[in-house]
Amino acid sequence: MNPGRYIDNLNHPFHVLIWILSQLGADIVFAAGNGGQPCPVPAFLHLSAGSIRGAAAYAETLTVAGCDVQDFRVGYSSQGPAVFMNPGPTPDKPDITGYTHYLGSQVFGERMPDGGTSTACPIVAGCIAAIRTKISPQVVPPAQLFDAIRLTARQGNGGGPGGVFNNDYGYGIIDPLAAYLELAP
Repeated sequence: MNPGRYIDNLNHPFHVLIWILSQLGADIVFAAGNGGQPCPVPAFLHLSAGSIRGAAAYAETLTVAGCDVQDFRVGYSSQGPAVFMNPGPTPDKPDITGYTHYLGSQVFGERMPDGGTSTACPIVAGCIAAIRTKISPQVVPPAQLFDAIRLTARQGNGGGPGGVFNNDYGYGIIDPLAAYLELAP
C-alpha cells in the first residue's frame, strides 16, 4: 500500500475531487479496462487478475465493461473484482456493460470496428446524458441514477440475469429506457 497512489489512499486529492464532483451531481463514468481473460490486451498480459483498478474501482464511479452487438462479453473486457487497497468492502465492479466492437469512427481503417471498454464507456455516458435531459441530478443524484441503471440492466449472452451482479457483465447490459422509466416521475 502506497499513500501516494490515489487507489491506495481515500484522502488522496484525486479521490477527494471525484467524491466532491459526485456530491455536486456529476455522473462519473470510467472504462473498466482491457485486461480481462481470455484475451487481455498486451499491456495486461502479465497481470489480468485484478485489472479493474484506479478510479474505475471507486464506489462513486460507474465502471463500464464491454460486449459486442450480440450481447457477448468481449474477451479482453476487464472482470471483477476490482483492486481496492483501502480497508472496508470493495465495490462490485464492473457496474454495467456497454457496447463495443461496432462499426463507428473507422479510425483504424475502413470497415474496422471501434473497440475496447473505452468505446463502451461513451455509449453508457451518452445514455446517462440522454436520461439527464429529462431528470436532473438535483432530483435524482448520481448514486440513485447508478442504482437504477444497475437494477434495470439486461442479461448478456453468457452472463447471469440482468440486475444481478457477476464479474463479467457487472449487473448486465445497460437499458437506458428501462432506467429512465424506473426513475421517471
